[in-house]
Amino acid sequence: MKVFRTGLFGLFICVSMMLPLSAQNPDAVLLAEIDAVCARIASAVERKIVSLKGAGPAPQVFVENFYTDRRETPFGSLVALNVRTALAGRSTLSVRTTPDNRGGLHIRGEVIRIGPLVRINAQLVRMEDQVLLWSEHADLPGNNLILDMLAFSGEEASVSWDAWEMDRRENPVALEVSGSQMNRSLHDGDEDWFSINLNEAAIISVYTSGSVDTYLTAYESGGTRELKSNDDGFSDDDSNLNANLTLSCEAGKTYLFRVTGFEGATGFYGIQAERAVVDDSGEPNDTLDMATELAPGTSLTASFSDSSDVDWYRIEVGAGGGVLYVSTTGSQDTVIHLYDQNEDHLAEADDTGDDYNASLRIPVSSGAYYIKITDFDEHSGRYTVQADILASDSDD
Repeated sequence: MKVFRTGLFGLFICVSMMLPLSAQNPDAVLLAEIDAVCARIASAVERKIVSLKGAGPAPQVFVENFYTDRRETPFGSLVALNVRTALAGRSTLSVRTTPDNRGGLHIRGEVIRIGPLVRINAQLVRMEDQVLLWSEHADLPGNNLILDMLAFSGEEASVSWDAWEMDRRENPVALEVSGSQMNRSLHDGDEDWFSINLNEAAIISVYTSGSVDTYLTAYESGGTRELKSNDDGFSDDDSNLNANLTLSCEAGKTYLFRVTGFEGATGFYGIQAERAVVDDSGEPNDTLDMATELAPGTSLTASFSDSSDVDWYRIEVGAGGGVLYVSTTGSQDTVIHLYDQNEDHLAEADDTGDDYNASLRIPVSSGAYYIKITDFDEHSGRYTVQADILASDSDD
């Protein structure tokens, strides 16, 4: 008797080998073992669905491919086909032939090599809110048959998986605020997911480091609504293609962050989260009457504390007037409005600066002017505003 131990439900799969050696077909024995593992995955998924569904129609289930390094392989296709076949005809559920990313249930998985073993990771995900309902794994011997079936066309990705794979939107890696840098990799087709949960409200800064051109996106818990995104957040350095964004986080709420390579970039990178140090001594300045004084030729670092925050600034233009120049820098999508001392609206600027920042240039006479700055998407975070009075010229 030959015994292979699997990680699926702590069971052993026993394959009887009573035939004489000359009559045995090792490949057939292994294929039978693969069938058995897939059947056990199907049965476990069915039991989980039965425990959840209660009364009502049979849930819709779609079986995705089981990928290796985010690529399709003959072995992953075989596993998906076997699981799909094992579920077909069961009255407790209905197997879909097409995916439904808006609802229903998806079975998905990945196949990875761990030393001499090949591990099948399986998950059941509710697509409506991307909640992970169930997950398990099973190990098989990595013999030549399976290894040949794990081959995919094209060159093998040069960047290896890191220790935190399989992270997904429904299974993110916890990122500690003010903790040490986490070192990750982006391989072909990869995306890395992280979660942050704070006991107290704070503005945090999440940023990457390394030589990979990273793109960073923040989501609410569940990953269903995008809060903000950033590419090349360190815009003051053209050689730095890392992402950097700030986010105002509420106490007890989970936030998700996704890192991808811009235009499919791969490589190794670091990610870190810190509490943002924001000098926002101008608050409260939520109305024109509460405007913060902004001297010509100076800059202030401020923040939008929440989605409704509006910041007002007052600048005094001396005798002779000039050209008033106002601009912002940072990762916020800022909008600038300019008013005169009679509260008449003079100008507006949006996306006229770098990376969704705003800049405004307008001839003005002497007197007081008021600058209102908002975030276009009502996102929280920090920014820097600077203003100056330039000499009038023929272009203006």
